[in-house]
Amino acid sequence: MKTNLETKIVTKHYLPETAEILMPSDIQYGLDVSNRRILFDSDEIKAIKKFGDPGFELLGFKNLSCLLPHHYVKPGHFIYPDEKYVEGSSCLFNALLKKCLEKKMFILCQFSARRNTPPRLVALIPQGEEMNKKVKNDRLASNGFHVHYLPYADDIRNLPKNDTTRAANDEVDLFKNVIRGLKFKYRPDKFENPALQTLWRNIEATALNKGEPDEFIDLTIPSVENQNRKIVGYIDELKQMIFPPGYVMGTTKKSATKRKCETNASPGNAKKSKDDENIDVEAAAKSNLLSKLTIPILKDYCRDKKLKASGTKKQDFIDVIQSHLGLAQ
Repeated sequence: MKTNLETKIVTKHYLPETAEILMPSDIQYGLDVSNRRILFDSDEIKAIKKFGDPGFELLGFKNLSCLLPHHYVKPGHFIYPDEKYVEGSSCLFNALLKKCLEKKMFILCQFSARRNTPPRLVALIPQGEEMNKKVKNDRLASNGFHVHYLPYADDIRNLPKNDTTRAANDEVDLFKNVIRGLKFKYRPDKFENPALQTLWRNIEATALNKGEPDEFIDLTIPSVENQNRKIVGYIDELKQMIFPPGYVMGTTKKSATKRKCETNASPGNAKKSKDDENIDVEAAAKSNLLSKLTIPILKDYCRDKKLKASGTKKQDFIDVIQSHLGLAQ
């Protein structure tokens, strides 16, 4: 039965042995540390999860040149002042924005989006207002700051060097022509959000008792026919370059050599990388850095020392190694 009543979610906990309903005061949370279970009540759990109040905490200012492309972590936000909630915020905001634009600097902050969420390092990147010179009163960009999420040290790692075969100059030129042929002028106001538009049409169909929602044309889906028409002069050349005469998928010389090597190599004879062999597990344990090592490294150390862990998780291997070295907390 469909109604317009607000939906409420109710969660109940039961005791498996007696099917008795448990009250919140009857539930305790625990954490295993060094083969001991430490119990917490609900107030302690709330205190552990609380990192601070939602908002921004200023850490400093840095030049925009310090931001590098690989510092991108995830999509950010855009902030601007609102006089309805904080009176006088526009004046302070605009002064800060003006100085950041003049000095080409961004604001480094600690950001908590809401309660019980860990804080993140963010860069507030200034953006000035930009108007369309061809169309009157058409604003292309508004005054404000882009909230750009920054990575922590744990998020950055050195990638191994990959010596791949580079394409020839004529192949690169061919793909440049293909890219030029598929270019178009992008305008955000020409593309509607397909997920949002579908949601609104479904709500409208439910409210008006329609049999089916109105059809929505998703303009974000590319037109294959239109794309083929733009690059029709390069399609045959692309086929000849990627799939030369005599090409059979899956039987290239490189793949055949790779399969042969995989067949000859057994799991027992697999070689460890030089980095894994040079790692001193005991030194890492004394420096409290065992959590930075991988599970295979910890497992190999336990196997060499004939140590038996209580489980297969990383913390289980860390506990048994610390106990073996007399470093258990």
